[in-house]
Amino acid sequence: LARHRSLVVVSSSEAYVAGAASDEGSSARVWRFDVDRWSAVELPALTGALEGLARTADGTLWLATRAELWKKTPAEAGWQRVALPTEVAGAAASGWELYALGASGDTVWVSARAVLASGERRVVLALGAGEAAGSAPLVWE
Repeated sequence: LARHRSLVVVSSSEAYVAGAASDEGSSARVWRFDVDRWSAVELPALTGALEGLARTADGTLWLATRAELWKKTPAEAGWQRVALPTEVAGAAASGWELYALGASGDTVWVSARAVLASGERRVVLALGAGEAAGSAPLVWE
């Protein structure tokens, strides 16, 4: 991997590393370390550069590209694309740029920029595995 994008440490014997073959994020890969070996994590068909990876306490793995948010719960075999909010602070969101992921307990936090007819807003999304990203974003700019 030419560029590491994210490192998620679960415990002293489990970790994930996400990277890409180029600085632009092409050919994304995620690897899982478990006890004493590395194995590849199968990814969904991504349409953009991999931007971040996080794992919540409930075991859900979250992955962000520049424009998409994905999750993989322990109970489900595949990845599910998470719908992003269609509205920010009362204005319709026509597009998104996702920048970074972080996790605390069962909540994943997503730093993002929403594209609105009136301009753009920097926001943070906070959601759990059972939620859509349709809840109100936390606007910070």
